[in-house]
Amino acid sequence: MYIKICVQCGNEFEAKRSDAKFCSDKCRKRNKRGTVETKTCLICGKQFPTDGKREYCPGACSETAQVINRTHGDYKRYELYNNDDGSWDD
Repeated sequence: MYIKICVQCGNEFEAKRSDAKFCSDKCRKRNKRGTVETKTCLICGKQFPTDGKREYCPGACSETAQVINRTHGDYKRYELYNNDDGSWDD
C-alpha cells in the first residue's frame, strides 16, 4: 500500500498503485470536468478552450466542418484532396 495525497481534494489516502492520484472516483471525475486545454482550430487556426474532444472552434468553423463531414466524409480528407479550383482528386 502507498500513502498518497489526492490532487483534487488534498486528503491523504491509501493507494494500491504507486501512480494513483485520486482518493475516489468522485474526485477523479471532478478533476476531469475541470480540465480545460487549448487547441488550434483546424479550419481558421485560432486558439479555443476545449475539454479535449473538439477539433474546430465553436460557431462558423464547427458548422463548416459538419457540412463537409456530411458531404465528403471527413474534413481532414477534404483538406488533403481538395484542389484550389474546387475539384477533387480521387
